[in-house]
Amino acid sequence: MNYVNLFHSQLQEFIDFIENIFQDDKEIIMMKEMYMTMKKSNPKLICKIWSNCIATPYLKEINNKDIDFFIHKDYTLDLNNVANNKEILNFINRLRQPIANMNQLNKSKSMDYISIISKISLLIT
Repeated sequence: MNYVNLFHSQLQEFIDFIENIFQDDKEIIMMKEMYMTMKKSNPKLICKIWSNCIATPYLKEINNKDIDFFIHKDYTLDLNNVANNKEILNFINRLRQPIANMNQLNKSKSMDYISIISKISLLIT
């Protein structure tokens, strides 16, 4: 399995994890569909955006497992020069809102996903 496929399998697993906890949340279903569309159109771009806008600039917070940082972070400026930035920002917001409402154990699992996905993204770019 190449790193791009590994990245997407972990991101998909993360989204499924969130969807499993909040099964009736229509926003999560919309977010998942949005991700699938973005993945089909340019799978490597998602990896690059994750690496450039999350993994690289916030490696310290990732290594410190600071989930609250990611829940409250405003990514508007980080995505300023990224194509489709409004759609990506919308995706991030849809992803982090349910995480904010999780119990501590599930927040910790979410941070583990963020860490793994980030490390994979750094191997790609």
